[in-house]
Formats: sequence, structure tokens, C-alpha cells
Amino acid sequence: MSMVWAAHHEVRKVGRPPVREAGFSLTELIVFIAVVGILFVMTVPFFISYYQAAAARADVQQVMTLFNQARELAIRQNNTVCVTLPNNAQMVILQGSCAGVAWTGTGTDVAGNINLPQGFTITPLNNMTFNYLGAAGAATSYTMTNSTTGALTTISIALTGRVNQRLEQVRNAQWVATPAADTLGVSASTSVAPISGGATTFADETPMAAPYSGFSRTVRITDCGVGAGCGGIVDPGLRQVTVAVSYRPSTATGVAAVGSTKSAIVSMLMAQR
Repeated sequence: MSMVWAAHHEVRKVGRPPVREAGFSLTELIVFIAVVGILFVMTVPFFISYYQAAAARADVQQVMTLFNQARELAIRQNNTVCVTLPNNAQMVILQGSCAGVAWTGTGTDVAGNINLPQGFTITPLNNMTFNYLGAAGAATSYTMTNSTTGALTTISIALTGRVNQRLEQVRNAQWVATPAADTLGVSASTSVAPISGGATTFADETPMAAPYSGFSRTVRITDCGVGAGCGGIVDPGLRQVTVAVSYRPSTATGVAAVGSTKSAIVSMLMAQR
């Protein structure tokens, strides 16, 4: 019996299929490497484009941060700050005026120069001022040009300085019930300056006085107690003040063509005191 079992056992061992060792054949490795190579060649251009775009966005954001830094400095010091661009690669923040002392701090050299991101040029080299409220003195657009790709990115600084200045003047006007006083006035229509007692309270400035002769500024005041009121609010003790400043925006080559004006408009409600 033992000899029969042993012979039978040997037959079973011989009849087993061969066990393949783990791993890849040369053909499989060649196919795998070829697929990886094709995917690599296809994705590299997309990766490079993504990297360049991300780097460009970061550089533009850095310049925007510098302008915001100058604005915050003006508010913090309660004083005017002037941003100057002595060349396409540097920025200087001056305190008090555009002829003031250069601010020095984090990111500047001993002379106050701040190096802009490499690989970009910025135009035009116009000065930008911020007052103690953080408002820009004029609407300006800067164009950043990527020296490698030629891509253009525009940084726009909105005009709020002249609007805020006029709003402050309007806020200081008197509109008191007792004793009766009204130096605020009301506009007869959307195309007429406000009038009180037959006199114009805030005349249209078309254009504004120098050095802002390139801007026009108007004030319109609506009586919220008449007709439909002010945006659905009907109250004779309220007036809606709207200040609008129109201007021709700056471009990379100068000022925009005649007729291509933009406007900054701010409205607020004033209550009778």
C-alpha cells in the first residue's frame, strides 16, 4: 500500500502546473515605460502653463499688496502717502506728499526702494496718492507685462478720494428742524444741482479745479418725503445724497480717448437733525 501511495503521490506532483514567479516580463515593462513617457510628454506643457500662470498671479498680487500697504500706511499715520515708480522695477512710498521723505521698513532698502517682481514691467509710471482716509487721489490703471510670455494684467485703483471729500463736505452741511436751517438743499431733478432758499448749495464742478481738471463732480440730493421716496423709503426727515465723479481713465499709453469716460458714484441717506 505504501508503494502505491508513493507512486500516486509522485504522479500528482508531476501533474501540477508550474508556478510563475512574481514580477513583470520585459514586454510588460517596455509597455509600462512607454505609457508613462507618453503621459509625461502630454502633461508637461500643461504643468508649465499652470506654473507660469500661478507665478504671474502671485507677482501681480505682490504689487497689489504694496499699493494696499501704502494705503494702510496713510491711514495709520493720518497723513498723505505718495506711491512713486522711479522705473519699471522699483517702487518708493513717500510720506506727506510726492516730494516727501521715503518710507523705510520691511521690504525696502536703506533708501526706501522696493523691488518689484522680476520678469515684469509696469506702466505707466504715474504717481498715486492716498489721503488719511485711505482714499485714492485719482483713478489709475497700471499694466503689468510678463517679459517672458507677453501676457498683460491690469491693476485698477478706483477713484474714491474726490467722492469721499465731497461727501465730507455734504455731511457738514446744516439741515436742522429747530431752529430751522438748511444748507443742504434739494435737487429739482437728477440733472440739477441742489438748491436751498434760491441758492445752489453744491454746484456742479465740470471740470473740477486744478490739479483735478480732468475730473467732473456733481452732487444730487433727493427729498425722500416726495413721491416714491428714496429706494422705497418715504420719509420727509430723510434725504438721499448722490456724489458722482466722472473721469477719463488712464491706459498703458496715456489717457483714454475722449468719450470713454468712467464714473465713481456713492450714495448715502442723511437725516434731519
